Amino acid sequence: MTETRRIEALYGPYRGFLDVPADVAEQAIKDGWARDPFATPDPDAPPPELPTQEKLDAMIAAAEKAARKLRGEEPPKAKPKKDEPKNDEPKTPTRQSTAETDQSAAYKTRSSTPKE
Repeated sequence: MTETRRIEALYGPYRGFLDVPADVAEQAIKDGWARDPFATPDPDAPPPELPTQEKLDAMIAAAEKAARKLRGEEPPKAKPKKDEPKNDEPKTPTRQSTAETDQSAAYKTRSSTPKE
């Protein structure tokens, strides 16, 4: 039987306390998206630094990857960037603005006379 450990997930879809396999717990703590709630804090250790946005994004991505692994899902396929055309298709040319005069100002509705 696989050994399980309780961790506290700090980020991701399973935020809170989780009972997970020991190897997943070690990886989660190493990736920074979880902590061991039963570990005795080291009094000589400096306080933890606030993560930068890049580190926070990496921790959230690691948490989501671990959640997919726990659910038994396949990793998502890489999505093409919006700026790049799919399958070597040529980029669609953008519409160029023209120097035409605004014709909407010349449009007039029919005039109606008030009924008496």
